[in-house]
Amino acid sequence: MAFQRMAFTGELGPRSAAALRRAVAFAAEEGASLEIVDAVEQLPAWRRTLAPDAMARAQALMVEERERKWRRLAARVGNVPVSVSVGRHFEEVTRTLQRRRCDLLVIHVSGELDNQAMRLMRVCPTPTLLLRPSGAKATGILAAVDPDPADQRRDSLNDAILSRASELARTRKLALHVVHAWDLPEESVLRQSTFIGLPVSEVDAMVRDIAVQRRRHVDALVARHPARGLVRKVWVERGRPELVVQRAVKSHRIGLVVMGTVARSGLSGLVLGNTAETVVRTVKCSVLALKPPGFTSPVRPSRR
Repeated sequence: MAFQRMAFTGELGPRSAAALRRAVAFAAEEGASLEIVDAVEQLPAWRRTLAPDAMARAQALMVEERERKWRRLAARVGNVPVSVSVGRHFEEVTRTLQRRRCDLLVIHVSGELDNQAMRLMRVCPTPTLLLRPSGAKATGILAAVDPDPADQRRDSLNDAILSRASELARTRKLALHVVHAWDLPEESVLRQSTFIGLPVSEVDAMVRDIAVQRRRHVDALVARHPARGLVRKVWVERGRPELVVQRAVKSHRIGLVVMGTVARSGLSGLVLGNTAETVVRTVKCSVLALKPPGFTSPVRPSRR
């Protein structure tokens, strides 16, 4: 299913126009609407010594100035509406998405991924497209999967990842690389600990069993999604997920990684997880991160 209502946010800088132009093109390909959303911080407490009317005017001027900058930028790439709120950026952008019933947030980042972008990716109710500057022409899309038939929620997320990645690769005539990374937890301890005392042959057998099991899980996932003309390759590799994905991105000229976010146990409404966050921070291409089924943002909708 194509996206229908998209929002764009991020830093204002020299590369913002190029990023917005790419977002406009992506929205057109999806047949979706696009809106620029942003927020300015509320005036700090020390400014509140001003009269209430003066405070309101100063805050309104801040909003107008930010809107003016975005509209000037938007005029260079098309007729894109602009919405600027007052408050903490990640909260107000999330509330705008909730009010507008958006189904994708595009976050423009030109350099290192900052905390503002990470907060948005964790709490916003929609999938997020982290838009990084494009380099050499990409020839592929990567679907990072981690299926588990025993976990229905996780398996549903992997189906969504592969479905969305397949659709994007097919419409853009790019190759699809399905990548899964695995390892044996605490393998070094099992091999080296004198207290556990496992024979090397048993540890080797465990490694072989996990390799076979993971391959079966990935094959079962892929079998549910016929290629239908896609050039598709499946890679099941041993190693840390972030390193396996980084190598694949570089080796196969990947322009977009499609991956899932996993809810952290004990932290309701916060997603990404250590592995996903490391991948998002370290890959050099754009990332489309999908939310797990049933995810609800911890940011309460506004009553406006």
